[in-house]
Amino acid sequence: MVKKYLTLFLALILAALGISLTMKAAVGVSAFDAVTQTLSLASGIRVGDMLMIIYVLFIAFQFVLLKKEADWTILLQLPLTIILGQFINLFFYDLLGNLSIDLYFLNVLLFLFAQVLVTFSIAMILLVDLISMPIERFSLLLAERKGYSFGRVRQSFDLLFLLISISLTLVLKLPLTIREGTILSALIFGPMMAFFLKKLEKPFKESDLI
Repeated sequence: MVKKYLTLFLALILAALGISLTMKAAVGVSAFDAVTQTLSLASGIRVGDMLMIIYVLFIAFQFVLLKKEADWTILLQLPLTIILGQFINLFFYDLLGNLSIDLYFLNVLLFLFAQVLVTFSIAMILLVDLISMPIERFSLLLAERKGYSFGRVRQSFDLLFLLISISLTLVLKLPLTIREGTILSALIFGPMMAFFLKKLEKPFKESDLI
């Protein structure tokens, strides 16, 4: 279990680095990262802290949905939320604070590298299977309760995030976070996830992480 939790911790750090690099590339981010970054720009709250706020809301939604069936294990998502949010702040504002690339193709390369890093880290989290991400867990519970598919529910949240981000951007005249990278991310995330899950499964089993 110690080895599993250390692997989860490493995966969260890699995910935080990948998300930070995606935002630094400035060619568009995923739907969730778009709403997080847009709300951060609108409120002045650091992006990692905004991520934590949104995740805590989805943890609360799980308690509301489950009611008396809810148990304390849902709260295990809180440390995951804090670690991810604070490391995003560390990378984005401190370690990568002065990073600025003026050449477009280098920004695209940085974005692609960041996407690989994020997908790789999420594959690690899924394989270790200790704690679910709050939005994914709530989407799964909602799908089970309402009889919808998980993919449909999760996609609906992504559409909601995009609408919120676009609306705030237009109304408050904020920097656009939804660009070509957003579309590219949607296209490559699934295939890359399948690739990493397949490649990591054997070494994770050999290391007793699964």
